[in-house]
Amino acid sequence: MLKGITVLPIICNLMLVATGVEAKLATPAGIPSQQGIGGINQPQIDFDEPGNIVKDGMESIRSFMQQGKDKDSATIFRFLQDKVVQQFDLDKMANWIAGPAYMQLTIQQRVAFQGRLREKMFTAISRQMGVFSNQKLRLNYFRPKRTGSFDVISAVRIMHPNQSPIRMTFKFHHTGQFGWRVYDIAINGMSALLYYRNYYQQRYAQYGPKAFLY
Repeated sequence: MLKGITVLPIICNLMLVATGVEAKLATPAGIPSQQGIGGINQPQIDFDEPGNIVKDGMESIRSFMQQGKDKDSATIFRFLQDKVVQQFDLDKMANWIAGPAYMQLTIQQRVAFQGRLREKMFTAISRQMGVFSNQKLRLNYFRPKRTGSFDVISAVRIMHPNQSPIRMTFKFHHTGQFGWRVYDIAINGMSALLYYRNYYQQRYAQYGPKAFLY
């Protein structure tokens, strides 16, 4: 996993300046909590694993930053694609953000929309980690916290020199066969999932289904 191209300036600014208390983190409506799938007893689940996923991913990104090589956007996103993308439940994220309109999209359109979300998430992670500027940073990890029968949050504090700390929280749900997957990221308490839902719902009201493609 984490071992996160032009992005709308508003989301970058919101994420960079957001402060305040972490909001109560619960699984949004529309994302199942996997409680007793099909009434079948589930295998033993390791609720500490999301913490290991976050730590492995963040340390992988930090090692990548410390290589000392010039990194353009394409190089950074290839790295994140290889190391991170498999830990995100992009289909669930896209479905919840688009709402009922998601069912109006073709398979190809859904894949394209998921790709746009992936770019935005990775850009947010990269900016908060300082990947584009090769900043040195310290990372403090918090113990994972169970928030539901099959839901966990795992957070890390990112500390850059001469800057306020950033708390990045990854919200996981257990998918059964595919294990733990991230369905949201909150930066200083601001949910990316909620932000993009509001943003795309406004666009959908103006442009219809094509709002999710551009």
